[in-house]
Amino acid sequence: MIADPGAGLTAQEAVVARLVADGRSNKEVAALLDISPATVETHRARILQKLDVHNIAEVVLYAVRRGIIS
Repeated sequence: MIADPGAGLTAQEAVVARLVADGRSNKEVAALLDISPATVETHRARILQKLDVHNIAEVVLYAVRRGIIS
């Protein structure tokens, strides 16, 4: 991973990343943020790309290491 790729996330992507890292499903995230599940999936794909990770487990690890979640 590069030094701090998280800085490149939009505010909405950061919220989605935090919720996904907390174990929320696409449907749950969509309901909480009042967006469609397809939009959540788009955000997830962009998060993976921007953080240079390959799956949600790596997003969780990223979030734990940076104190976003515990």
